[in-house]
Amino acid sequence: MLLQKAGRHMEHTLIAAYIALLIGYLTIDNTEYELFIRGHLPNNNYEMLLSVLQKFYNFMTLTAAASPGSSRGIKATEMLIKHLTDINKS
Repeated sequence: MLLQKAGRHMEHTLIAAYIALLIGYLTIDNTEYELFIRGHLPNNNYEMLLSVLQKFYNFMTLTAAASPGSSRGIKATEMLIKHLTDINKS
């Protein structure tokens, strides 16, 4: 039962991470989308998305040893976290 709950939580976390990735990519080089998305987020900042993406990034780096081709995804996620952190400061 506990393992089932953990699996379901992980599924929800991965879904949230992929949604955060999609939303984050919309903000790259598009100030209009950046402002629109910011206006619909709690406290008008990207902290919630950054939290989800950081957990996803940590998970990816932990599991990267199992898959040699995963470095591209890790670097892309790291780039998006940096981008969202930068625009969150402004």
